[in-house]
Amino acid sequence: MFNYGTNEGILKNVPITAVLGDQQASLFGQNCITSGEVKNTYGTGCFALTNTGSDIVHSNNGLLSTVAYQKDGDKPQYAIEGSVSIAGAAVQWLRDNLNIIKESSEVEALAMAEKGSLLNAPDVYMQKIAIGPGCPDNLISLEEDPEKNVTELSKAINKPVEQVTICVLDRPRHDNLIESLRSVGAKVRLIQDGDIAGVIHTTEKSTGIDMYMGIGGAPEGVLAAAALRCIGGQMQTKLVLEDQEKKDRASRLGITDFDKIYNLDDMVTGDALFAATGVTNGSILSGIEINSGIWTHTIVMRSSSKTIRWITAHHQNIDKFNSQD
Repeated sequence: MFNYGTNEGILKNVPITAVLGDQQASLFGQNCITSGEVKNTYGTGCFALTNTGSDIVHSNNGLLSTVAYQKDGDKPQYAIEGSVSIAGAAVQWLRDNLNIIKESSEVEALAMAEKGSLLNAPDVYMQKIAIGPGCPDNLISLEEDPEKNVTELSKAINKPVEQVTICVLDRPRHDNLIESLRSVGAKVRLIQDGDIAGVIHTTEKSTGIDMYMGIGGAPEGVLAAAALRCIGGQMQTKLVLEDQEKKDRASRLGITDFDKIYNLDDMVTGDALFAATGVTNGSILSGIEINSGIWTHTIVMRSSSKTIRWITAHHQNIDKFNSQD
């Protein structure tokens, strides 16, 4: 066993038996211990390391040859590294300095319908479950446990439970939900934010997502319902009103049944329009690009015609974005 000395402070005299650098530790921690395996880390910058085994590989394209790790008694293992120094830091700058975005992964969305056609949801949390089109009516239910919903969906789409993928927002409040889903054998795909996109993903086979479950913002839930109304699918929601202050918020918007479970038709009635523009790059939309003007990527949907339009716009006159009017 290697010994690099001992700690001081509260860990005084505890031996230090391993020393790994930041990206090398990530490579080893992701179990990329076979030559040819690659890990990519997204953070302040982006760093891709490829395990090259016991061979030192020299790049002709500016990549860095580096020691990856060495286990006790084994030969050193090497890697080749490529990096983008500014990645998450740029997104943080857009968020904190320019206030262009609120979250690190964001889609700016809106929904439009006739007056009174959209649920006027208070700014509280909402429990949500959603699936895409093509399933029997009333297949999912918030009154059933997660395991039951997964098994019923598995039967409906003729896919083993072990191949069913559930999209969940990565938050501590979902720990029990994630545990329940994994206990029944389902796959769980965690997202950091953007549960509108998470719901829409259930409608696209290419995403591999079969169901969305979890708790997120109620206004975002209504927006997601408008999108499903246009594309097709099923959704149930329930407002999370755990104290009187939140119940008062709901009351001021005309909500009297605090335990009501809303179906898709309860949240969106009649013809609806949904539009979303990417702010940062995501799985549905590309983010804003500044290149000889400003490029934006937008999706526009309408429920009555079941039309989906993808719009790439080039804004050559950027002065309009600086208008104070």
